[in-house]
Amino acid sequence: MNYKLFLSTSVWGYDYLEIFLQFTLKSLATKDNLLNKNNFSEISYLIFSKKKDLIKIKNHQNFIRLSKKINVILKPLKFSNHETKYQTLLKYQNKSLMFAKKEKYDVYSFIYPDSVFGENHYDSIIKKINDGYKAVLCPGPLVIYEEFYKRFNNKNQLINNKTLSDLALKNLHSFYQNFKNYSPQNKVRIISDKKKNYNIYQCSDLHVAILKLNQKNLKIKNSYDEDLLINSNINLDEVAYINKSSQGIIISLEHKFSERNQPTFTLPTFEKRNSIYSMLMDKKNNEINLKNYISGLFVICNNFRKEEIYLKIFQKKNLNDIIEILRRLKIRFKKKKEFEVLLINREKLNNFSFERYRKEKKLYRKKKELDMNAKIFKRIRKQFKNPLITLFTLAVLFYKLLPSFIKNLLVSNIKIRESVVKASGGQKNRFYIKMLLQQSHKDLIKNLVSNYEK
Repeated sequence: MNYKLFLSTSVWGYDYLEIFLQFTLKSLATKDNLLNKNNFSEISYLIFSKKKDLIKIKNHQNFIRLSKKINVILKPLKFSNHETKYQTLLKYQNKSLMFAKKEKYDVYSFIYPDSVFGENHYDSIIKKINDGYKAVLCPGPLVIYEEFYKRFNNKNQLINNKTLSDLALKNLHSFYQNFKNYSPQNKVRIISDKKKNYNIYQCSDLHVAILKLNQKNLKIKNSYDEDLLINSNINLDEVAYINKSSQGIIISLEHKFSERNQPTFTLPTFEKRNSIYSMLMDKKNNEINLKNYISGLFVICNNFRKEEIYLKIFQKKNLNDIIEILRRLKIRFKKKKEFEVLLINREKLNNFSFERYRKEKKLYRKKKELDMNAKIFKRIRKQFKNPLITLFTLAVLFYKLLPSFIKNLLVSNIKIRESVVKASGGQKNRFYIKMLLQQSHKDLIKNLVSNYEK
């Protein structure tokens, strides 16, 4: 199916303009991105920039090449003294969105001026739209600009999924490197494996790569990526994701020593060790944020053949975490409906006493330990009928309760130690020591073992 696609970018500032002209436009002008005639019946690209920069854009070779293939509109961007740069961006995002809707375009995509695209990004997201989805989401890993420039300033170096994935693995910006240390306060989590050479992104906020315009209330209040879907009437089952870098990848570029507010990190508390549980408990997270976090996993990997394997491992972990939460709440669920059931019963978590659950768990573990002690003692008695061994076992198991003179006797008296070791003797001694080590005073047993070896 062919769609009428409307694109928009707001760009100002020397660095952003250079990246946009030299790399963003170049990466978009590929046969499986904007030049695919099978996907689009019409494409219009609205670019807002400062008046003085419009001439520079118009004369750049990458702009000239692209404007021969699609309809490109240049418009001046005006600043207000009362606006921050984010408010200005928001204003022009809303302008372009409303214009596209008014002119009855089918799909809309906002392109950040520091973005670079893999060779088949738009082909992949259009396939999702063809499947009936109304929005397609993906992350945008932040990469060091200087390292990108070294590699891709060479005209012969191809910009594609493979080369961008390799760069994102080796030259991730320090701001994003911090997300490898999990904290429930942050909206991005990166699970990294250096040996297998892959990164998995788990984010509550994702970039809206493309959006169908046949929806109501498409107004951006705070940020295009954060709340566009929250303000619309879109259903969760109408949202799709790009999950693998082979399907398409967008990276964002930033200077190595840029001044960004570093993410905040605190050690996860007992309640927050389960990342999905902590997401549920945070009332700021809407249902779309929760779905992003669970279904929007994105794997970046050099070996595209193994992407599916790595992805399934973490999808299974997410499922197990959801099932664990539902079991804690004592909620029945059907297979393949766990996430829907979790959302329906989300409010129950507010009334759920985690402290009570922890106490119950503690009592259960204590009972289990007592049962284990009894089982071990039974096995030891069966294995060793020597009364000295039985007495010594009792002394070790209840070491803390013994009077100090008996403790000293056990630790210091060589004859007692030697007689115990001798009585248990041979291979049986290893089993005996191993059993005691599990439940008893370790220093005493280690002392016993070391003396025996001497």
